Amino acid sequence: MNATPQSLDQLRRQRATLAERIRLPWWYLTVGAVMAAAVMAVPFLSKYVSPVVSQWVALVPVVVMIGLDRLWARTSGVRLPYRLARYPSVRPIGLVTVAIAFAGYVTERLLLDHGQTALAVVVVVIMAAVTVGILIRRTTAIRNDITEGRTTSR
Repeated sequence: MNATPQSLDQLRRQRATLAERIRLPWWYLTVGAVMAAAVMAVPFLSKYVSPVVSQWVALVPVVVMIGLDRLWARTSGVRLPYRLARYPSVRPIGLVTVAIAFAGYVTERLLLDHGQTALAVVVVVIMAAVTVGILIRRTTAIRNDITEGRTTSR
């Protein structure tokens, strides 16, 4: 395949244009933080209300985030695949996200079990802020992968 300098330059411009469109708006980050806090509130509900109620309440943020992803895709014109493994820079972020979520959950449960409700609330707030940071970092990594041409088709 012979690529001319003009076609390569056009490809770079197209990648840069697409990458520029991938920016999370303030409302996405805000709702993401609220939904992260809602998921982190499940142990509170389990302890103080009912385990059955907490399981159903955990489903709400998942459904809201799926709807939010679809809304963002419509407003931005860019639909990101659910398989973010197509972006090599996102893989380590995904592993860190799982580790942070696990550590936050365990910490919150331990604090609640030892009667430290106020500190558990602080953990929920911190986890919501960390969620926003992860969303921003993930989006930046996706933009960089698109700009540099590091995405994979499968």
